[in-house]
Amino acid sequence: MLRYLAGLLVFGAVASAGPVSLGYTASGSPGSWQLDFTVTNNMNALGYTDQDVYFIGVYLGADDVITSPTGWVQEPWNPFDEGGLGPNINFDNTWITATNVVDAILPGGSSSTFVAGYAGATLPTTINWFAYTFSETGVLYTNGGDVNGTSVNPLFVGTLSSALTTPEPSLVFLVGAGLLAMAAWRRGSTGRLGYRR
Repeated sequence: MLRYLAGLLVFGAVASAGPVSLGYTASGSPGSWQLDFTVTNNMNALGYTDQDVYFIGVYLGADDVITSPTGWVQEPWNPFDEGGLGPNINFDNTWITATNVVDAILPGGSSSTFVAGYAGATLPTTINWFAYTFSETGVLYTNGGDVNGTSVNPLFVGTLSSALTTPEPSLVFLVGAGLLAMAAWRRGSTGRLGYRR
């Protein structure tokens, strides 16, 4: 039973493995959702050690950045349309490193706490996103998927299609109590040597 539950949790957290991937968890309630985005730099899996994520954004229909990770700030040119290079969307929730590449997401790294509000009655079914990476040493990105065309400063775009919702505390309590009850029942049905009576 526990293996099955752990498998479900791992399955729900799997994200796509492009050069950069985004996922998010949702908490809150209809009309006041909080979406916490996690950004993962997968460049190391493609053989790049110097392509750092420094600028990201999502489209949610309204500018509502709530929280930024340490060293990141809301991008000052909000909304951002990436100059017609991507899907021609005015991304309304954007973050950029405040100290250039010092706080950028390095290849193989991941960062969360990119939190934005969403006022919809239900969670969005799709979210468009973009991410820029940059090479301080001039390493050229040549693996495809870059819509910018500048291989030192590639731009990646994508669409998220699901979220992992944060369960309500009462649900967590009920599941935990159920698992404890099952463990107590099983323990009570076996003898000292572990054999059934």
